[in-house]
Amino acid sequence: MLRYLRNLTTAGFSHFNGFIEYETQQAWWRTMDFRVRGWLYMTNDTPRQLAGYGVLRVEDGRWWNSVAVHPDQQGHGYGSFITHDLIGRHDSEIFSAIRRDNTAAMAMHHADDWREIEGPEPDRLIYLISRVP
Repeated sequence: MLRYLRNLTTAGFSHFNGFIEYETQQAWWRTMDFRVRGWLYMTNDTPRQLAGYGVLRVEDGRWWNSVAVHPDQQGHGYGSFITHDLIGRHDSEIFSAIRRDNTAAMAMHHADDWREIEGPEPDRLIYLISRVP
C-alpha cells in the first residue's frame, strides 16, 4: 500500500520522484531497519479508503517526515491531520524538506508554526523544523 501510494504521488516529493519498484522499496526498508516508522491512514467513509501515509525516518541524527495523500483525498485536510499525528507520535522536533512549488504543503507547515531553517538545496527546497509537541 505504501509503495502504491508513493508511486501515485511522485510529483510532490522533494527528492526522488521516479517510480519505485518492489525490490527497491524492500531494500530501503531493510537498510533503514529501526530508523524508520510508518503509518497508513484511512478515510472514515464506508467502505474505508486509503487516505495517505506518514513516515518518520532518522537521517543525520534528525527525524524527518514524509507525508503523502491519495490524489482522490487531497484538499480534505488529510495532509494536516497526518502531519499533526506524526508530531503527536514523536517527542522531539521533526524536520521537513518541501519543494518550493508545493504551495499546499508550504502553507500547511507555516500555518502550524513550523519555522524555516537553512538546508543544502535552498534554490529548490524549503527546510522546516516543527514545534515540539
